[in-house]
Amino acid sequence: MLAIAVHFLTGRYYASDFRDRSAPETVPHPDRLFSALVAAHHAGDAPQDERAALLWLEQQEPPALAVPEGIAPRRMPAMVPINDPYGDKKMTRLNAQILPAIRSVHGRKPRHFPSVEVPGRCIHFVWQAAEPSAGVRRALGQIASRVARLGSAASLVALEVVDAPPVPTLQPDAAGAQVLRVPAPGRLLQLEARFTVGLRPAPGRQVRYGPVVAALTPSPPPRSTFGELIPVMLAGAIQPDITATIHLTRSLRAALLSCADEPVASVLHGHDPEPHCAFLALPFVGSPYVDDPARILGLGVILPENVAPAGRNAVLVALARLAQQDLRTPLGTFRVQPVGTYAGMPISLQARRWSSPSRVWTSVTPVVFDRFPKPGKRGADAGDVMAFSCAAIGLPAPIGVAVSGFSGVQGVPPSRRFQTARNNGTHHYVSHVTVHFAQPILGPVVLGAGRHFGLGLCVPLDEDTQAGDGADRVHVERGAWS
Repeated sequence: MLAIAVHFLTGRYYASDFRDRSAPETVPHPDRLFSALVAAHHAGDAPQDERAALLWLEQQEPPALAVPEGIAPRRMPAMVPINDPYGDKKMTRLNAQILPAIRSVHGRKPRHFPSVEVPGRCIHFVWQAAEPSAGVRRALGQIASRVARLGSAASLVALEVVDAPPVPTLQPDAAGAQVLRVPAPGRLLQLEARFTVGLRPAPGRQVRYGPVVAALTPSPPPRSTFGELIPVMLAGAIQPDITATIHLTRSLRAALLSCADEPVASVLHGHDPEPHCAFLALPFVGSPYVDDPARILGLGVILPENVAPAGRNAVLVALARLAQQDLRTPLGTFRVQPVGTYAGMPISLQARRWSSPSRVWTSVTPVVFDRFPKPGKRGADAGDVMAFSCAAIGLPAPIGVAVSGFSGVQGVPPSRRFQTARNNGTHHYVSHVTVHFAQPILGPVVLGAGRHFGLGLCVPLDEDTQAGDGADRVHVERGAWS
C-alpha cells in the first residue's frame, strides 16, 4: 500500500473545477496531485530515481481518497479594481497620477476565488493495491516534501508519505456520481511535452468515484463498449446546425489522422478488427432556448472502453496538434479548442451530458439502422434490429423501442433533414428512436451503422417526461413501456 497525506496549511483548498472556473474543486483530483509531484520533480535536479518513481506511480490503478466530512465550498466573488484601461504602453507619469481616479470611474469587476474549507486540514490519497519498493517509496517521499502548493498559489500544502492512513471514504466506482481526473500510463511524458511547447496540461483520464459503501453493490450498471468522451469546442464564423453532423465528424477524423504520429494507431484509423474511436458532433439540445435546428457547439472523440494507454495518448497528441491549426470542413474553417480551459463550459460540452446513467435514451441524431426492419415471420421488426444494434456495442436488449421520424428532444429536426449518405451509395433505413432498458445504462450510447461518425447519438431522457411532447406520434415496436 502507498498513501500520501496532503496537509492544507491554511485549512482551505483553492482550486477551480476544470468544467467551470467559477466553481471550486470540492476534492483534489488525483491527476492534480500527480501534476504537482511532476512539477516538484522538475523544480530540482530531477534525479532518475525520482523519475522512475513517477513512471511507476502513473501505472497504478486510481487511488482511493480519505476525505473528512463537512467540506464546505465557497463561491463568493470578490470585487477587484480593473486594470489600467489605457494599457502599459500609454502609462505615463501623468496617467500614473490619475490612475486611482480612473479606477474609481470605471469601478470594479467581480472575480472568483473558488475554494473549500477542509475540516481537519488533511486529505489522504491511498493506493491500496500498490506495492512500491523501498526505493520508490523513498523517492516519492523526497518529491512530496518539495511540493508547496496544490491548486492555486493560495493553496499552501505540506505532503508526506504515510504508513497508516485512515479508512478511505471515496473510491473508483463505475456507478459513482463524482468524476475525478486521474493519472494514466503516459501521463508524465504528456505533461513534459506540453510544458516544453508552452501549453497548459490537457485534462487527464476521467474516472467515476463514489462512496466506499456505495461501491460495494453487487454489480455496476451496464455500459457500452464506448468509454471516455473527450469533448472539444468548435469556434468559427458560423455555428453549423445539427443536420450537418456527418460532414464535421468525417472532417474531424481526417484531420486527426493527418496530425497523428506514424504509424497511425489503429484506435484512430479503425481498419483493424479491434474497437476504435467514434467521432461526434455535440449539439445544444433539450432546452427552451435552443435554435431550430439546434447548433453544434463542439466535437467529441469517444475512446473504446478498454483502450490501451498508447492508443489514448495517440488520440490526445493528435487533438493537441489539431488545436494549433485550422479544421477544414465542407461547411467552412473552424478552430478546435480544448474545453478544459474554458470557463462556464456549456453542458453540451461536458461528458456527463452524454454519459449519465438512465433507463431511457433517445436519439438526437437519427439512427442508421444496421438493416431494414421487415415485420413478419421472415423479417425482423424495428425492435429486433435495435436489439442487434445494442448488442453490437455491448448493451443488453431494450425492453421497449419507439421509432419515429421525429424526436421528442427540443431543437432536434426530423430524421429526413439529416445528411446520412454513405460513400458506397447504399441506402439505409434512418429514423429517430427511443430505447427503454430494464435497468440504468451508462453512456455514451451511440447506435446503428453510422455510430462511428456521430449518427445515432443518444441522450439520457428524464423518465418522468419520456411520454410527453410527441408521444402520440411514436409507434412502439417491441415490448411495452413500464
